[in-house]
Amino acid sequence: MTTANQSFVCPACRRESFNPHDIAQRYCAACHRFFDERSNALFNAMSTPDLEMYRAALRLDLETATQTVLFCNQRLGTIERVLRSRQ
Repeated sequence: MTTANQSFVCPACRRESFNPHDIAQRYCAACHRFFDERSNALFNAMSTPDLEMYRAALRLDLETATQTVLFCNQRLGTIERVLRSRQ
């Protein structure tokens, strides 16, 4: 969404950016996302509780991904220690 004073309003978090690059690329620095017309329509159609549920799901996905990476790093460290002990 671009207003008359040339800004981009994020459809997810509703933050407004006056940065010309954000406006041109439809980018939200707060969400770290680019938005196209399809995603704008989706967010505009959702009610506030839906948005909160969506945001919670994104946070959960990020936490799960972080835990998975930490677990893999721990396993990799264990494998490296075993391999070094066999040399």
